[in-house]
Amino acid sequence: MARLDSDFENFQSRYPEKNNLRDRINECKDIIEAGELYGALELVEDVIHDCLDNDLNDEGLYFTECLIEVAPYNSEYWIRKGLFLNALFRFEEAIICYDKALSLNPGDVDALVDRSVTEENIGLFSSAQESLEDALLIDPNHEDALYSLGILHQRQNEFRKAIKYFEKVTVNDPDYAEAYYELGFCYENLENFSKALKSYDKFLELDPYNASGWYNHAIILVKLNRLEQSINSYDLAVALKEDFPSAWFNKGNVLAELGRFKEALDCFKKAYQLDNYDEATCFNIGNL
Repeated sequence: MARLDSDFENFQSRYPEKNNLRDRINECKDIIEAGELYGALELVEDVIHDCLDNDLNDEGLYFTECLIEVAPYNSEYWIRKGLFLNALFRFEEAIICYDKALSLNPGDVDALVDRSVTEENIGLFSSAQESLEDALLIDPNHEDALYSLGILHQRQNEFRKAIKYFEKVTVNDPDYAEAYYELGFCYENLENFSKALKSYDKFLELDPYNASGWYNHAIILVKLNRLEQSINSYDLAVALKEDFPSAWFNKGNVLAELGRFKEALDCFKKAYQLDNYDEATCFNIGNL
């Protein structure tokens, strides 16, 4: 238990506003140790959900295993165990849990999608694709399965195939922000910068406080030779995430290209403060 308590200490120091989660976890521990789990299943399930949301994976795994002891034929518990094991990089064990869930509920699309993530994590790309295709046979419009297939093709540089899946996601759910982000990435790699920009515009409409989104938005504007506008996007990126050396560096490059050398030098110096091992930054500072 020492390791679990240590996890709590770290969690509390980072998120002091969530003190009641630790209280609830300790309450669940007391309930389990007293042999009263049957009367508190809903409470423990809620705590497991919060453990997933807050990356308290050791605690979540412990509680999930306790639930499996009293309800070994509950497929949802096996999926939760797989999720925690995946987060702990225990991938082979996670796959066993997903397989167990599917043996109990063969039509569980979420189990297939979650299994595909773990399969991809250990390089089983064909198995991951098969899991996702099986999921779509059950539910052809399952957004997470479509999105995951898009990611799978994207990571294999099959950008046109990936786009088809991401576009299906946005048709089914126009507010699925991540799909627009990945569409932007795919179109950029295909050098279709106008469509990439439209994709990032839509992503930022849905998620306006995403620093990476503004950074990518700026990169596309540079490629479209819209330099002044790109500076605005870089400004938003570093406003949202000040410790973003590549955004400072790229902004410096744009300013230098526009002849605004003092501002460019300030950006390169900021990038150097954040990453003093980057040779390109040192080179640019020397040139200015």
